[in-house]
Amino acid sequence: LIDRAMLGGVTCQSVGLAFVAGYQSAIEHMFKDRDQKLSSLCVTEAEGNHPRAIECSLYEQNGQWLVNGAKQFVSGAEDAERLYVACKTGDDGDGRPKLKIVRIDLPQPGVNIQALPELSFIPEVSHGKVHFDQVRVADTAILDGDGYSDYVKTFRTAEDIHVLAAILAYRLGLARRQGWPVAIIEEHLALLAGLRQLAQEELNAALTHLQLAGCRHQLAHLIAISDAAFETVDAKGFVMWQRDRSLLKVALTAHEKRTAKAWQILNKTPG
Repeated sequence: LIDRAMLGGVTCQSVGLAFVAGYQSAIEHMFKDRDQKLSSLCVTEAEGNHPRAIECSLYEQNGQWLVNGAKQFVSGAEDAERLYVACKTGDDGDGRPKLKIVRIDLPQPGVNIQALPELSFIPEVSHGKVHFDQVRVADTAILDGDGYSDYVKTFRTAEDIHVLAAILAYRLGLARRQGWPVAIIEEHLALLAGLRQLAQEELNAALTHLQLAGCRHQLAHLIAISDAAFETVDAKGFVMWQRDRSLLKVALTAHEKRTAKAWQILNKTPG
């Protein structure tokens, strides 16, 4: 599926569309979608996206599962044909919320999507708030496993890998079309091969997070040595790139925390 992210990226005309290619490929990787519906993961609420911030609820009433609540920031919300929604089902004995992921195909009674203003970067990508008012869901639409550790936490890494691959492929497409130096094109290909392999690894493993950090460093290096060629041959496109590269800083703090934790785990490992 990461090949689809790369193919989408290399044929795209903007970073925003490359993001969509990577994001959708990550969802297909995570949720094993095969019908290729445009989908969005709905996690973030008013208090954030950590488990204790989730108040959107999944509960049973008269033999029917219902979803109530709201999500504050959903990528691709206005264009989505399917939502994967993180819902609270109760608390465990230690007060930790129990979370499940629910699949909701759209349109669906009780689902209301409120468009948010365009971001200052990747304006092609819609974002919105999503409200759920006693939305009916079937038993089969409640995914097996822990909603946080098996899906939300893991998806963060899957999204990083697939979106980075799509953005890198977008720049590779520019490099080929615009005749950037051959050595730079070769470095793009080598990093894409590394990301392709990384997508097959255990996404929650400490080593995977460290390798992903390395890929980010390599991408930063590639950008630094190739931006001059980009600006020289495509000044207008370079201005758009300068605007949209802010995407690479989204969730950077969370990525740095995962990397630091991975180092802690690795340093405690015997041998």
